[in-house]
Amino acid sequence: MSIVCSGVEYVAGLSDGVLGGVLGAVLGSGITLLGVWRQNVNSRAQVRMQLAHEAAQSDKERRMSIKREVYLAASVWTTESVQRIGALSEARFDADTISHAQEATEHIPAKVEVVGERRTVEMCIAFGLALRVAFAKLVPLRKKGDELTAQAAAVRRHQQTLKEGTPPWNAAAQEAGKLELDAGAAYRELGKEANAEMHNQILLQARLAVAMRLELGLPIDEDDYLKMVETANKEARKHYDAMFARLAEQAQ
Repeated sequence: MSIVCSGVEYVAGLSDGVLGGVLGAVLGSGITLLGVWRQNVNSRAQVRMQLAHEAAQSDKERRMSIKREVYLAASVWTTESVQRIGALSEARFDADTISHAQEATEHIPAKVEVVGERRTVEMCIAFGLALRVAFAKLVPLRKKGDELTAQAAAVRRHQQTLKEGTPPWNAAAQEAGKLELDAGAAYRELGKEANAEMHNQILLQARLAVAMRLELGLPIDEDDYLKMVETANKEARKHYDAMFARLAEQAQ
């Protein structure tokens, strides 16, 4: 009897051990699987975060690339616009050609307004508005000078068909001379106004350039740069004002 009991106990004990081993193995496997599952979940989350970060970084770089392209075109636009204002005051440049060239660039500030931040957009709008005012003022003055010059040339051609020293010849010479003086006065007024407008645009151009550089993260000492531009601008304007004053005196 004792032997039977011992055998049963042995078997029971053996069964508990086996069962414990099995349960331990199952439990260990479950824990391992749980760890693997959690690791996979974390890995997928990290991958999603990395992909989202890369997508955001790619989008940021793409937007910055577009912005750099637009701002480079805007820098060229502002420089050429100032040059065209100066060119309007020189008879060797055709006024219609200048106006058409300027009109062909009107889409550039619109692009800046799309991609730019508030300060850049405000500076761009200020430059564009002042530019339109300048052309609205200068183009009629230029055309007035060109028309008077053309009229004077026509009278001179007519004068050449007349006998020198006769009353008609003298009258034609007097009329041509007056037209030439009026044309000279118109061109001087144009030059003076163009000088003022050009230097005003240079200051606005500098402020827009600063805004664009700061937005692109390019280094610049804003106060020092604007002060330098303003000082150089004043000196240049002083020089041109003196030149136009001398021309006015010579005309008198």
